[in-house]
Amino acid sequence: MLTHIAWVPVSRATPLPRDERRAAIVDATLPLLEAHGDQLTSRQVADAAGVAEGTIFRAFDSLQDVIDATITEGLSSARLLEQLRAEPFPGDLEGDLAVAMRVLQRYHYRIRVIIHISHASATSAKECARDQLTDRHRELVGALVERFAPHAHELAVSPESFVQFILIVAHGRQAHTSLGLTHLDADALIDLALTGARKDAR
Repeated sequence: MLTHIAWVPVSRATPLPRDERRAAIVDATLPLLEAHGDQLTSRQVADAAGVAEGTIFRAFDSLQDVIDATITEGLSSARLLEQLRAEPFPGDLEGDLAVAMRVLQRYHYRIRVIIHISHASATSAKECARDQLTDRHRELVGALVERFAPHAHELAVSPESFVQFILIVAHGRQAHTSLGLTHLDADALIDLALTGARKDAR
């Protein structure tokens, strides 16, 4: 006696819509851009994104198009917010300053790489990067001022001035490190920021 067996189609993964595919490729490209700069290859992008190289060029016109989209995303407000949320602030002045310094070091490293690549670009990425960098700086200052506002009674200067100071210190530390020079460790910088350099201030 024959038993009827219902045919069930084999399910296949539904291809991502083009916008989602582009976003996934950019997500995979951002750390590559930080590691390799404009020397990255489409093969590296494909491997990181877990797709075939041909998939990249169905979502983007060229590798430069991928790089430009990644520059724009790397300087986006969402990426800045992601970096600010990557590590929780503990709530005390010294702890918040330590976290802020780590966040700023990572942020400045990303910015340095992206700006370097965008300056070498023959596309509109250069102008876009400049505009976005200005906007991100304002947002970064605003977020950190809000973070340090509860510590106003512990500071000898306003939270706004304190944030400007730590931005300068963090940027200078990143620039110093990029030149291969010996730099003060984070604890030394935090100590200087909180207590000053004069013995009678301690």
